[in-house]
Amino acid sequence: AAPDLLYARYLLAHLPDPVAVVAGWRSQLADGGLLVVEDLEAIDTDVPALREYLALADGLVASRGATMHVGPLLAEVADEGVRVNRTLQHEVAAADAVALFLPNLASWRDDPWIAERRTPAELDDLAERLGAAGRDGAAPPLTWTLRQLIAC
Repeated sequence: AAPDLLYARYLLAHLPDPVAVVAGWRSQLADGGLLVVEDLEAIDTDVPALREYLALADGLVASRGATMHVGPLLAEVADEGVRVNRTLQHEVAAADAVALFLPNLASWRDDPWIAERRTPAELDDLAERLGAAGRDGAAPPLTWTLRQLIAC
């Protein structure tokens, strides 16, 4: 049976052509059903190591045919069936962001796209600088912006 609710959070950044995916999901809804999508609009930081990590993450995702910052694409999907199309911002402590990002950085070591751009020593250096930012209680928080789209 067609679903009454489809919900996805931080998924579309891992899929090619997220706008087409959203359209496909919408076409599968039951009459009166809702699609709720929440995905990354932006992550802003003044911490150089975090900016470098985020630039690498953006490039890696793009190398796989996807878009890390799907929110701006979702903003363009608005039509008569879209009930909510808004951004939500919240601050994330640098230590929490580092705890989330460091395991990703470790798993990228053997990725061909990363290997073309960073040596193992450079990745170790970035990991150390990220760790230091996470331990520095004075590091400013990141501003995480989420795009929320609710459509029928």
